[in-house]
Amino acid sequence: GLVVTKSKSDHGSTATMSVEDVPALDISSVPSSVPSLLPTMIPSMLPSMLPSTLPSTLPTTVPTNAPSNTPSTSPTSQPSSSPTEQRDLNLMKLFLTISTEDDLKTPGTPQNLALNYILYQDKLHLSPDSSNPSLQQRILQRYIL
Repeated sequence: GLVVTKSKSDHGSTATMSVEDVPALDISSVPSSVPSLLPTMIPSMLPSMLPSTLPSTLPTTVPTNAPSNTPSTSPTSQPSSSPTEQRDLNLMKLFLTISTEDDLKTPGTPQNLALNYILYQDKLHLSPDSSNPSLQQRILQRYIL
């Protein structure tokens, strides 16, 4: 290949540069060691190995599979206790009167399966009310069955 030699008379050093080290303006099938002067018209098929130093200006069109490490810019001021969360807690308290916490939390145990059924699949969606013992008994019967 073509080799260009440049002499520095101040220090007596010589720099050598080959054609492969100069950015090309035309399309090449072989990657160069020096970045292009102009952006490509067609995006590459493979992702880059290193992150970009500049953020992109356009949003991505494909969602990511993992959560970001960046905190939200608009968090809620105070988390609220939703009715569902309160119902779940009340059901857990009720079931703890006849089952152990380990049995309720261990996946695959009959107690855990019954708990998950009542929490997420039961069409009646019963919620225990401490002032209604007959309702609590009905929920316990559904849990035991």
